[in-house]
Amino acid sequence: MNKDVQIIKLNVQDNLASQLIRDYRAYLTPTFVVIGRDGEVIWRQSGGLLDKDAALEALEAAELG
Repeated sequence: MNKDVQIIKLNVQDNLASQLIRDYRAYLTPTFVVIGRDGEVIWRQSGGLLDKDAALEALEAAELG
């Protein structure tokens, strides 16, 4: 797996983050989103604890896509 991954944490109360929150429909907290190089949402999970295995699979798929 390529190690070029960016992890971004947004404060939902920050006005600067509001556009990204709308663009990626991250209305519930926490929301985890894997976005491909082309900006397409490959995987998302809202609420609850992170499903690490599903997130890793999505990251691998993003790299292959």
